[in-house]
Amino acid sequence: INGWTNVVTKLNPDRACLTASIMLGFQDVPIDKAFFYTATSSRWGVISNGKLEPVYYTIKAVGDLRAHPTRIGLKSINMPDGARALAGIDENGDVDILLATYKSGKREINFDFSAMGQFARGEIYIYDENNKLERVACVDNPNGKMQVNTLCNSVVALLKLYKNAPQTNEEKVKITATGKTAGTIKQLNCGNHGPALKSYSIHFKTKYFGNMKIPYIRLNNEVRENSGLKLINTNQIFPLKDADPTKKEFYDFRATDDYIAQIINYGGAKPFYCLSNTDERLINRMHFRIDKPQVDKWCTVCENIVRHYNEGKWDGFRHNIEYWEIWAEPDNPHFWSASFEDYIDLYIRASKHLKSCFPKIKVGGPSLHAYSQEKAAAFITACKAAGAPIDFFSYMEYKYEKGEYNNIIHRADGLRKLLDDNGFKNTEIIVSAWHPAADRENPWPTNNVDWTTLYSSIMLHWQDSPIDKAMFDAVSNNGWGVYNTPNPNSRYYMFIAMADLMEHPIRLELKTEGLSETSAVVAGKNEKGDTDVVISLHGVTTRSTVFDFSTLGKFSNADIYLMDRTRPELTKVSSYANPDGKVEISNNRPDALILVKLKK
Repeated sequence: INGWTNVVTKLNPDRACLTASIMLGFQDVPIDKAFFYTATSSRWGVISNGKLEPVYYTIKAVGDLRAHPTRIGLKSINMPDGARALAGIDENGDVDILLATYKSGKREINFDFSAMGQFARGEIYIYDENNKLERVACVDNPNGKMQVNTLCNSVVALLKLYKNAPQTNEEKVKITATGKTAGTIKQLNCGNHGPALKSYSIHFKTKYFGNMKIPYIRLNNEVRENSGLKLINTNQIFPLKDADPTKKEFYDFRATDDYIAQIINYGGAKPFYCLSNTDERLINRMHFRIDKPQVDKWCTVCENIVRHYNEGKWDGFRHNIEYWEIWAEPDNPHFWSASFEDYIDLYIRASKHLKSCFPKIKVGGPSLHAYSQEKAAAFITACKAAGAPIDFFSYMEYKYEKGEYNNIIHRADGLRKLLDDNGFKNTEIIVSAWHPAADRENPWPTNNVDWTTLYSSIMLHWQDSPIDKAMFDAVSNNGWGVYNTPNPNSRYYMFIAMADLMEHPIRLELKTEGLSETSAVVAGKNEKGDTDVVISLHGVTTRSTVFDFSTLGKFSNADIYLMDRTRPELTKVSSYANPDGKVEISNNRPDALILVKLKK
């Protein structure tokens, strides 16, 4: 055939994959040569305006196959229409297997090459609508089978098998399990806000919310997503400041009852209740600003809220809510109108009152909007002097500027020392809300993966800090949340990875090479020995991450999940049977979230 092409081939990934499928199909018909029109930068060519077109990569994949000229017989199962496969071997025994599909749907591709003997290395390359032929997986000493999951309807998959591993100067991130354990993985995947009590959140809460397996959800400022409803905050449940706090008729628990119920029933999460007023920016006026003469009344209101949800008072419940935070952001004028010293007085009186009524609950604060060592010291020393309990100390993390990363990771170090020096050695440290933003004038981070990998790295690095729990703002469908109607965003998949990790709570000691300052990795195993590794690469320029788990014994299967800028969902990209002590993951972008699942 002295000239052939597909109409609009070069501008369309589907058509580019069709081109490869046709070229493979030509191998089984009486055509000796076929000349593609054109291999130049013409209108229908492989180059346009100095950029390589999609069809270039699919033709290149066929060219790679031609370097392995001795054809190998293949048997295919469930091969869809519009799909073709071809395999070849070269004189060194290296093998290429090429598969091209056209509008065949997303599917799992399994390559079984066990009949070809042992290979030193296997690599899988994928071309799809990302418009490049990129390596997505590689493994040393592949054990007869490799698997890849396609994300698009049309793909070209190239499996390259080497009898001798190729030498490369490529820089790699190296992660090695030492075989030792390193304590227990902490609950740093907690969150703020549950699904809204609105019809638009039904899809989120019924299909996605429970998948994140959030341990605790902090309740505060819920009117943000539930306009018109009175819920959670003390000035919403008890809105009339001059009313009698001992009378049931002055309380409105209805919306809060429903809100807490759906968090428990749909998400399986435990409530972390913040006893505070609502951010005044979210309502027309502050119904119940605190000043010192009203503190005793407010303490009674809080007592009755606890009794309603823990002891069943006034047609209530027995939720056994453990954590009760006393006020939010007393350093923020939108939440607190008096001085910080007045807040400390409120905390001392309220914490003593609540603990005298409910000795088994945990009370804490001050939930500082911007952590200050000076304010922390004033709060802690005053509580010590007054004999007031601090079961947990809470603060927030919203600021993120150049050079701020280390401050975020290590801020709790000084706080831990301050608590210990004042006799509060058993006090937990809780980040009550966090979502660092790049620009305080416009603090709404985008949903792209580079921000998500930053947050993932922070969460993983905090495993080595004195922080006991961290509440991301938010795990709901608000502007900073994990869900943008009608689909979850990349932050949702961050929590999916963390949920998997939390099911393997025995932390493993790791050694690392090549990680950037803003990248992190944590591994854990369960009682069966199944192992999960979560790797967050933020700002990393290397293309490969190698995880060596040879010290952990044999595994029957390894699954690799990847999320990067071209894959905004955490998707299984490859799978290996009987992996031989090491897996290598190709991350072709500087920001990626990787989950490795090893099964015994």
